[in-house]
Amino acid sequence: MAVYILSSDASTIDFGHTSLLARVEVYLGPPVHLYRPLTFVEHSGFSETVREEIQLVLANQPVEEPPQRAFDDFVEAWNLRAHLDYRVLDLSGGWRKFLGLALFMNRSLPARLLLDTTSHLSDARMETLLDRAADGGDAVFCEYDSLLLRRLRPSLPVLNDDGTTVSEADDS
Repeated sequence: MAVYILSSDASTIDFGHTSLLARVEVYLGPPVHLYRPLTFVEHSGFSETVREEIQLVLANQPVEEPPQRAFDDFVEAWNLRAHLDYRVLDLSGGWRKFLGLALFMNRSLPARLLLDTTSHLSDARMETLLDRAADGGDAVFCEYDSLLLRRLRPSLPVLNDDGTTVSEADDS
């Protein structure tokens, strides 16, 4: 599976994500699932600790879309062992975002469009996300600061969104 960086007008992340998703689906083929962080949603609200949140999300994934990793494998793959007994609400904003991203990425999906994943994440968390991004499907990152991803992974292919079509970026 492939991981891409998508170059697009920054306003698309906030105001044009629906049409951007449609253009990415034309490029990759449907379905593409959207990750768009919502600042007022920090977790499910039905759990207290990180351990409970992970268990809740894994247990409630549809039978036809089982999680890629079971609890222990998931915790190890995403480096979450040290945080299991923390209250989700006591995590920093970056760790809460990372937990949500990890749980989203653990779903069995053919392709993902990830909007604004780099903000509030450390380089170490971004490295882990990039290491796991292509597990089980394609991943397209559309960021306000795509240079950060290019610095971390210079070899990632770049796609261009001109507002009508997503295509391979022109190297010239």
